[in-house]
Amino acid sequence: MENGKCKKIISLVLYFLNIAFFAVFLVLAILGKKFALFITLGFICHYILSAFFHELGHFIVGKICKMVFVEGKVLCFKLYRKNGKIKFGFCSPIESGEISMVSTVTENAGSDLIKLTIGGNLFVFLYLIICVLLGCIIGGNAFYFFFVASEITAYTLIINLIPLADNGDGALLFGLLKGKEKYKSAMSLAVIQSYLYN
Repeated sequence: MENGKCKKIISLVLYFLNIAFFAVFLVLAILGKKFALFITLGFICHYILSAFFHELGHFIVGKICKMVFVEGKVLCFKLYRKNGKIKFGFCSPIESGEISMVSTVTENAGSDLIKLTIGGNLFVFLYLIICVLLGCIIGGNAFYFFFVASEITAYTLIINLIPLADNGDGALLFGLLKGKEKYKSAMSLAVIQSYLYN
């Protein structure tokens, strides 16, 4: 089975498990179970926030590496650079998000690309730890609200780190670290973009 098809199958299975998880607790919330209401609200909030923090992680690491922001999308929202200004807009809904940044230091373009790829997943992992700690510290129904973050962020991390598709963080990261030809081209392209930008 091709890597792309394998990731698609894994992605669909996890996606439908998430839908089933959400549906069960939505029904329980409708039936008056207070804890289920907090889980349902947490599911929606954490799905949006984990996508946001993932792209924010890419962005912050990119800025630390002195990269220039070109475009970023989260769910159905986008920020993009046009005529030197950052603008806000809407886009076709996507599963989570994506970001495009260009290195301003040509010699570091390759290593910056690796750091940029790691940044999003690092921030999602930190977000997971913060949510679990808040849930344990606050307790009560808030525990359920924050507990669901572990399921959502685990989904986000797994989907992004599985090195089975050509365009995911995992495939890019493992491809770059293993020196695969296809990803060497991505590294070369990052260097060319940096050179052209400067």
